[in-house]
Amino acid sequence: MQGSQFESPAPLTEVEISEIEALLARPLPGDYRQFALEYAGAFVGGAVDGNCDLGVDYFLGAKDHQIFNSLKNEDNFLREGILPIAGCVLGNRFVLATDNTIVYINYYGRRTTVHKVASCFQEFIDRIVILSDD
Repeated sequence: MQGSQFESPAPLTEVEISEIEALLARPLPGDYRQFALEYAGAFVGGAVDGNCDLGVDYFLGAKDHQIFNSLKNEDNFLREGILPIAGCVLGNRFVLATDNTIVYINYYGRRTTVHKVASCFQEFIDRIVILSDD
């Protein structure tokens, strides 16, 4: 990730990751698993390719059961084996799809749009650019 240093307030534990995998009935990819053990719950303040329309403000983590609450509140995610992993202040989500691609869900207005932003988690991370206040 370009020019970044994550804050890490709520990384997941191996037990929590195993619980998530059991809920989703599938293993999580190794790159996400490793990241979640260190950086889940981190504030980011960036955007995919620096595009403000694809803001990545934070990663969901263990704090206040963010990931588990997201799965509970979005029962279609759980039913389909999709894991919400990051979001922006507007409430839009980046999710880890069942094929391990990263998909952006934009809830803006009355029309929800969905599109793939990366073919794997590591590509997603590599494309995040930290936005400056300049």
